[in-house]
Amino acid sequence: MAVVQLMDWVFKMHMIENPYIISDFGLGTAIGLVIMTFVVGYVFGWVFAALWNNLRKSSQ
Repeated sequence: MAVVQLMDWVFKMHMIENPYIISDFGLGTAIGLVIMTFVVGYVFGWVFAALWNNLRKSSQ
């Protein structure tokens, strides 16, 4: 119940009503989230590094 109260408080701080329900933990979903986060972070990091390197190269 404390998690629901915390989420209600966080939603209120962001001026969002709470229509959501916290579901049971799913290991497959958690692993998928970690993999998706890794892939998105890798892609954004690669793009940022490529832009940074190209900008540094053109300024020298």
